Amino acid sequence: MRYAFQPLILLVLLAPLAASPATSESLIAEPHLGRAVAAEIARPDSGSGLAPHIAEVGIGRERSEEHFRALKRPRTENVKLGGRERFDDLNLRIEPQAAQVVASFASLPQYYSVPYDAAIATSGSQVLVMTNNEFAVYDKLSGIKQSSGLYINFFGTAAGGGYDPKCYYDAAAGRFVMVVLEWATNPNRAQVDIAVSQTSDANGAWSKYIYDATLTGSTATGTWSDYPGLGFDDKNVYLATNQFSFSGAFQFSKLRVWSKAELYSGTRASYIDFAGIRNADGSNAFAIKPARTLSPSTTGRFLATRPSGGSSVSIWTITGTFPNVTLSAARTVSIGSYSVGPDAQQPGSSVRIDTGDCRTQDVVWRSGHYHTAFTEKKGNGNKAVTAVRYLDVTDAGSVTRDVTYAASGIWLYYPAVSTDAAGNVAMAFERSSGSEHVSLYQTRMPSGGSFESSQRLTAGVAPNTRGRWGDYNGVANDPSDSSRVWLYGGYGVTNNRWATWIASVKPSVAGSAPAMVALSSEPGEEEVRSASTAAGADSRLEVTRLAPGARLSFELRARSIVRLGLFDVSGRRVRALVDGVLDTGRHVLDWDGRDDGGRALSTGVYWARFDSGSGIQVKRLMLSK
Repeated sequence: MRYAFQPLILLVLLAPLAASPATSESLIAEPHLGRAVAAEIARPDSGSGLAPHIAEVGIGRERSEEHFRALKRPRTENVKLGGRERFDDLNLRIEPQAAQVVASFASLPQYYSVPYDAAIATSGSQVLVMTNNEFAVYDKLSGIKQSSGLYINFFGTAAGGGYDPKCYYDAAAGRFVMVVLEWATNPNRAQVDIAVSQTSDANGAWSKYIYDATLTGSTATGTWSDYPGLGFDDKNVYLATNQFSFSGAFQFSKLRVWSKAELYSGTRASYIDFAGIRNADGSNAFAIKPARTLSPSTTGRFLATRPSGGSSVSIWTITGTFPNVTLSAARTVSIGSYSVGPDAQQPGSSVRIDTGDCRTQDVVWRSGHYHTAFTEKKGNGNKAVTAVRYLDVTDAGSVTRDVTYAASGIWLYYPAVSTDAAGNVAMAFERSSGSEHVSLYQTRMPSGGSFESSQRLTAGVAPNTRGRWGDYNGVANDPSDSSRVWLYGGYGVTNNRWATWIASVKPSVAGSAPAMVALSSEPGEEEVRSASTAAGADSRLEVTRLAPGARLSFELRARSIVRLGLFDVSGRRVRALVDGVLDTGRHVLDWDGRDDGGRALSTGVYWARFDSGSGIQVKRLMLSK
């Protein structure tokens, strides 16, 4: 049912985020973003005094968990494959692959909430990442964190702290968009919070809107929103949510539509709601995901799997000019059968990691094709594990690729997938087993080819006895490099907590003999101290302390264009050490402790960035005299 367009609740804030820190002291302090609130209009129930809902296991999907607990019970799997493909992850790669991974660095650690729920967006110069309760902005070039913040401060509300974050970067408009959900009880209350950057700078001013999530159109439904999907096309912005009663029972799925022109304007932003959405067989649709449109289109596109398993997915479209938009009836697309897999093993604990059900993960659309992935069961009995399933579905409803990617005796789960302009696929996911803690991995599938063996981006180091893990990972295409995709996800760390990791890959890069690098240091006139080297990390710069007269060396396995520079904590390059073509072999260079203008650099923190044309390495350095 379509609900008439309503202006409803609007909050507009043009407060700037914290500026990029000018000194190492302000960088360390990591000031919260958007602490200053310039203005507010009609905030609902302001002054209620509700405490933020940030209990460790009380965020988002936990309220609906009992509804889906039965999905984990053993099921009979239909083994009829049809046009389905299966690829086994046979040869694990844990060594750096310079042709693929071009940036890789640590991001936000756990802040109260379980799960982490990772989302990522990138502009030409910045990476924005979001987890439950918190977000941060990084410089793309150096990986340096520029700023960070809590949603409760950024939006200035106390209805739940912010969970189930989603974001994207609209390259055509030069805007970041962030969405988080909130809810609280006593009294029952739920919100959808949206922020739109006013420029391409995520540290600049944002417009902020707060909408009452208990309303559908202008009708009170007594529901709160969960497990959102955020998408867009050339004209509109789309948010899909599952709506639950405050007692935890699923009620209906909802699609909300905004005019991009209105939402980006920083003034009024009305919406259209479609609720009670059903599959073609009359069953309730669940976890519908709007597509992020990666090529020009004025049509909104949506896809949903069957969370408890099935042999089809549903697709919908929204057409028309806002507010006169129309939602199509569901189209059924038959695929190979899928079912809910078992929770994952981990070493050091009998507690299993929650791998979720078969609900849809994020969807991207490019040139007539939907791309998505989800978690499914592979195998039977005590040999059953979870695998990840990749789909490429056309607008006409035909299946171009239907691939199960699995590893014997290993659980793969929570995939995030996208494709570059050449049709190459990149995918991030977690994996664990009886001998491996929850770790973040990636793989790629060249256009028309097969998935490759997985590559570990960062290793988990400890078990997680809560069992509850992450509902989703993040993926974003780089607007300044059509062949580059950014990945964001979680891994297990000590004290029963999670942490997150950012990586950028070039799925279109092929090459049997890429330029691999091994950076090291040699003593100069002053001491150079080396950090311990982790297994398999021999291609990383391990110098942590520099002094004038230091000598740096690196190895090239192929003739390459090499750029090696030093950057200060603000991300400004202070010295270009190498910028040109170098031959295969070992290279040694001396550094005199001066910047490009010949001035002696002051002591403190700097960053070395090594780019061999096929891989980028960034290392934090301390300059001493």
